[in-house]
Amino acid sequence: MTALGKTCLYIFSTMVLILFVVIPVQAKTNILFILDGSNSMWGQIDGEAKITSAQNVLVGLLKELPADTQTGLMVYGHREEGSCEDIEVLSEIGESNIDTLTNKINTLQPRGKTPIAGALQKSLGVLSKYEDDNNNVVLISDGIESCNGDTCAAAKALADAGINARVHVVGFDVGAEEREQLKCIPEMGNGKYFSAANAAELKLAAAEVKEVAVAEPPPPPPPQPVIWLEDNFEGEDLAEHWEIINPDPDNYIVENGELLVISSKVASFTAENIGNFIRLNKDLPKGDWRATIKLNIDFQTQTERVFFGLYDDKENSIINQLWSEYGPSYSGGDWWRLMAARTKMLKGEVTNSQAEIWHSARNRGQADGINTSMAMAQPILVRFEKKGRTYISAIKLEGVEEPKWIDLPELKLLRQKGNLAFGVFQASQGAGETTLTVDWIKIESIE
Repeated sequence: MTALGKTCLYIFSTMVLILFVVIPVQAKTNILFILDGSNSMWGQIDGEAKITSAQNVLVGLLKELPADTQTGLMVYGHREEGSCEDIEVLSEIGESNIDTLTNKINTLQPRGKTPIAGALQKSLGVLSKYEDDNNNVVLISDGIESCNGDTCAAAKALADAGINARVHVVGFDVGAEEREQLKCIPEMGNGKYFSAANAAELKLAAAEVKEVAVAEPPPPPPPQPVIWLEDNFEGEDLAEHWEIINPDPDNYIVENGELLVISSKVASFTAENIGNFIRLNKDLPKGDWRATIKLNIDFQTQTERVFFGLYDDKENSIINQLWSEYGPSYSGGDWWRLMAARTKMLKGEVTNSQAEIWHSARNRGQADGINTSMAMAQPILVRFEKKGRTYISAIKLEGVEEPKWIDLPELKLLRQKGNLAFGVFQASQGAGETTLTVDWIKIESIE
């Protein structure tokens, strides 16, 4: 190939690459104006009808909007005196230019009622075809709903419709009672309320509306968990959604809204001999979920292990464990600490990590002992959460001065195995026994 041919090929290849560069598309801004055309808009402010002031301000606002902003116009109460169905879309989004819109606005003659809820419901149909855009409804009204509609519910339905819509309201010459009712609309519609007592304030409000509407809407709030199961251990025995493996009725009881379990025997997961091993017997929520347990531990033996996590069998589990450690210090006193560990066992192969959750020390001669100090740090919250294929755990000591969640290392599991389980056992022979008190367990579905 000649040098000229190579050059042409290079230029052509570069042009092809440029053509296929993905340029992010910025969401367009759409504004549907809803103008009050009810009879009350003939009211006078400073010698000028409110409808005239609204027409002038709205026309001026249209001229000041950015060129890439698409607008539409809806009016109610402008054709019939007593009809609650008098709602008309005079211009769909982007259908009319400024001159056409100006003419439509300036020829309005207020006549009828104020069906705000119906107008908001109708605006959903106008904006639904632009669900990926920045959509805004701007209502300009001098009064409240007069057709028995639920304006708050209509605004919420519009905001929750999944079309990125916000509902703003300009209250024009309204009293305190009317203002409070109108404010509900933007509160439920993720928008803002603007107040205007006269034409000058209406113009200022219009300028604020422009800034708010063309701005990118805030990101949606994170999804809120839905309580899938909550057990406060009311009644005289465990609920039917729990099963007990290796039951020992003499060492557990449900009373006074708590579950108490006593352990004094050496056991382990691999031996599958943990007494009163409590496991959920219904499937966990599909998708992501979060399980939290609130408990107290009577640390006595230094060998106790309290666990909370997923358990399938002795070779497959993800378990969070809590235990205490105690020993003498160099200063002649002693120390104790609360430890936590995360253990993943998959087909018998172990992945393990541990962390110190809390530490305290006692100098020589102090009367405070380990049991008192541990009790003061309690109750303890243990959280176990599934996000995709990642399993996250955290511990919170509610009795300390500044309680906060302490995260444990994350673990991954490609296929969830087992079900939620909890209990207490002794890892080696210790002097005495351990009491575990469970206040509640809550499982939430994270949508």
